[in-house]
Amino acid sequence: MLELTDLLLLFVVCWFGWYTLQVARIKEVTVQAVRRRCESEDLQLLDGTIALYRLTLARDPSGWVRVRRIYGFEFTATGGDRNSGLVSVLGKRLEAIEMAPHRIH
Repeated sequence: MLELTDLLLLFVVCWFGWYTLQVARIKEVTVQAVRRRCESEDLQLLDGTIALYRLTLARDPSGWVRVRRIYGFEFTATGGDRNSGLVSVLGKRLEAIEMAPHRIH
């Protein structure tokens, strides 16, 4: 027979699995957005990925508290330099992509 602690443990394990999948989906959508932005400005996303820089709580426009994730990434315009950028995601919504000043070839 299942006890309350067994049910609680099962719930925690299921929640952790769901949360991990959500974070992976959000990161993949964010990587695609950064790639599109780099391509539109004729830049190359270095290493093809982004890295979590900061994790905070913030309110969305409707007043709900959401997790704000700020990811860092590197890009190049000429192939010989490395420039940094940040992308901010509030909940599942992309807020902004900021790129350091860079050379235009």
